[in-house]
Amino acid sequence: MIPNSLSKMRGALLACAVVSVATVVACSGGNTAVTAPEVDGGLNCGDSAQACGSTCTVLARDPANCGSCGNTCKAGEVCATGKCATSCGGGSTQCGQSCVSVQTDGANCGACAAACKAGEVCSAGKCGSACAGGSQACGQSCVDTKNDPANCGSCGNACTGGQVCSAGVCGLSCAGGTTKCSSACVDTKNDPANCGSCGNACTGGQVCSAGVCGLSCAGGTTNCNGLCINTANDPANCGSCGNACPGGQVCS
Repeated sequence: MIPNSLSKMRGALLACAVVSVATVVACSGGNTAVTAPEVDGGLNCGDSAQACGSTCTVLARDPANCGSCGNTCKAGEVCATGKCATSCGGGSTQCGQSCVSVQTDGANCGACAAACKAGEVCSAGKCGSACAGGSQACGQSCVDTKNDPANCGSCGNACTGGQVCSAGVCGLSCAGGTTKCSSACVDTKNDPANCGSCGNACTGGQVCSAGVCGLSCAGGTTNCNGLCINTANDPANCGSCGNACPGGQVCS
């Protein structure tokens, strides 16, 4: 016969062992919470990807799941920012049937099929250990969550229904003097992929300054990874390239 105290202990141990997926439980008489591991075999796709059946994919560029699971683009079409189209726009590059940014895409960094190694991210078209210029790592891609419709405000938060991403919020129109190019809100004064107007991409190592492609930045701005930045007030490049202000601070 099991003593009452041992019986209670055995019951508590069994209760901790059969906790369901992702349930937070407290074992023993203290206040320490333990998160149970996932055991149902469900996919954990991570940042910026989504599960479609048994596959993790990025809906913004997957021609087999373009914009939503099961939405397949036709032959000759490409998947551009979650929509099937006849060509890529907004300075993106066609890699197969996908429209990607070779400046930020970890699977096509600098050129199609040039994938970064495990643990690396793609920033300004080069693989490295960290993102530059105030961009944020979403998977292996360095993105600007202030205007990326696939990662608006945070990794994986995709804008839908024709909405655009402006200042990190999905909406129907662009704010702060930015221009809608495809489904992204960009500053055509310094965006090398949309310099002066949507789709007008600077080439040959040129930068975009005051809406014009050229070899150097003008008006007292600084070349920070291909972008002409005013380091006097840019919180992502405050005083110098890559010096980001923390905790919502402003740059002055």
